[in-house]
Amino acid sequence: MPDKKETDLLSSYFAALTNNEVPKADTEADALSRAEKLLKHADSQNFLAEDSNVDKENDEAAETLNIHVVSEPDESLRQRLPSKFQALFFEVAGIKLAIPLVELGGIHEMKKLTPLPGKADWVLGVLIKGDEKLNCIDTAKWVMPEKYTQKLADSLQYSYAVQLGKTSWVLACEALKDTEELSLADIKWRDQAGSRPWLAGMVKEKMCALIDAEKLVWLLNHKH
Repeated sequence: MPDKKETDLLSSYFAALTNNEVPKADTEADALSRAEKLLKHADSQNFLAEDSNVDKENDEAAETLNIHVVSEPDESLRQRLPSKFQALFFEVAGIKLAIPLVELGGIHEMKKLTPLPGKADWVLGVLIKGDEKLNCIDTAKWVMPEKYTQKLADSLQYSYAVQLGKTSWVLACEALKDTEELSLADIKWRDQAGSRPWLAGMVKEKMCALIDAEKLVWLLNHKH
């Protein structure tokens, strides 16, 4: 993990997007247990329709990397969510992030990754989970590439992988912080996508950005 000074600097950097107090954290075991229970309820909901008109070449590539090819989302996260929803909070390099449980496909413990030569530098490798091949993202590099240094990279201790819906993309994270019910009014929604279209808005009462998983998957599919 980064030292306190670096964490403060990273938090200040991200404060342009999130600007309130840091949430009190449960233990990782509590957060993981709660998230797994809540995921059972979210599991029955549909997430990310696959594009049925993919040519053979793209189909073969998708099969090789186990990537779901999806079209660009038509609706914003705000439009897709109910008035109240559960969210998982997790941490990367001292920064808090949140994702709605209805857009969360699972939480996996990080194990040895299989390298993917020739892929983008923010792809850490493939995480094998049973028959699944999950493409693991260096979340710190993706979220804040301008602040990503070798020193920061060396300090990261990724322990979990947060799966984006029923796709093969997972975000590496260092700690699970909490799960909590939020309402649409709890979020300061972005009016324009800007340079981070995956960033849906900010949780007002926490120093935390809310991830639009569907938009993020679409971006990952087009940039990897």
